[in-house]
Amino acid sequence: MPAQPFSQEALEWLRKQVKGKTVLVKPLSKDRYDRVVSMAWSPRRFPFLPKKNVSEEILKVGLAQVYRQAGSEYDGMLERFNKLEAKATAQKVGIWSQKNMVSTAEHKRKYLRDGGESKASKQ
Repeated sequence: MPAQPFSQEALEWLRKQVKGKTVLVKPLSKDRYDRVVSMAWSPRRFPFLPKKNVSEEILKVGLAQVYRQAGSEYDGMLERFNKLEAKATAQKVGIWSQKNMVSTAEHKRKYLRDGGESKASKQ
């Protein structure tokens, strides 16, 4: 499956935020693939300030979208996440600057479906 636009920028942003730092991770549940769904916080520059929620911060800069598929967990922050996504969308930052932004769910559906058809036709 090809990478979506801004995926490299999002990865670089995330690395800059957490690489080499102690990150607080709160496990919330396991998804259908037995992966742990968690919420993560990274330290601020000054230790006396509260930690930054990584999901909030990446939504603010427009390099992510709220994942609304089965197994989603928000730890009581869905309303906040929706507001941050709406603000980034209105400001057309990051992924929202694209003329025809394709959601993660749509992207997966397209390529997993196409990939499945390709595999079936090869047999």
